[in-house]
Amino acid sequence: VPFDCPTGTFSPSYGNEDVDDCVSCTPGEYCGSTGLNRTSGKCRVGYYCPGNQTVHSPIDYLCSVGHFCVEGSAQQEVCPPGTYQDVRGKGDCNQCPAGFYCDHSDGSNSHINASVCPRGYYCPNGTGRNWKPCSEGTYGRLSGLERESECSSCPPGRYCAEKALTEPTGECLAGFFCIGGDATATPIDYSNATSDASDECPIGFYCPEGSSTPTVCPS
Repeated sequence: VPFDCPTGTFSPSYGNEDVDDCVSCTPGEYCGSTGLNRTSGKCRVGYYCPGNQTVHSPIDYLCSVGHFCVEGSAQQEVCPPGTYQDVRGKGDCNQCPAGFYCDHSDGSNSHINASVCPRGYYCPNGTGRNWKPCSEGTYGRLSGLERESECSSCPPGRYCAEKALTEPTGECLAGFFCIGGDATATPIDYSNATSDASDECPIGFYCPEGSSTPTVCPS
């Protein structure tokens, strides 16, 4: 009388002589009964089956937070950059919300719980480690910015020379005036505008350091 291969195994061939000839259940699948000639089916969504499994949802292999397990998973996968998962037993990951970033490459747990976008940057939906820097002429004084328009314009009398600043670089140099949103301490208006652009201090006026408008010379 032939003996059945035990649960967790199957045998697709004839002529087996010993229980050791039974094959361990394929990773990503399960073998739920004895005497199988093929696997019973795939591991269930939210679980992973490393091999030799007897049920489709092994409790010891429930997909952990920060990971996802599709149907037929042999191992759990880390949520990719721009996503996170804060619940166990899921088959996919959530898109990182605007104002946050999600990426585990820096050693943080932001693939489990989204991390707040740092100052000097803004983070649209789905941001991983690729934070978007506030541009020259602006700065990011607050964390958690969602879009470029939330970066603060450099204040009048000051300039913001680099990307990703958290505060202005410094004051507009003497001899110039900065009306706001400037990326240089010595702005020159080559369009010849007289009232709506930062520029070199005009004739008949003087401009101390940090000037936002030229001051008329006294009589």
